[in-house]
Amino acid sequence: MEKIFTYLAAVFTRFLFAIHATLMMYWLTLVKQNDNQYLYYLFFGLLLSALLAETAMTVGYRKGHEYNW
Repeated sequence: MEKIFTYLAAVFTRFLFAIHATLMMYWLTLVKQNDNQYLYYLFFGLLLSALLAETAMTVGYRKGHEYNW
């Protein structure tokens, strides 16, 4: 049971971060409404793909164990 919780905690925290970042980028585009800055927002959205790679590494390779800081 503890192992399942470890995996779920790793995925859940990254899911929350990805949803928050996506919603804030969407909100920013609504507030600014500047077409010239659209590529910057798209670039920041693409950077979220690094979060997907880090999630795969944490869940797959590290078996859900977080990094020690």
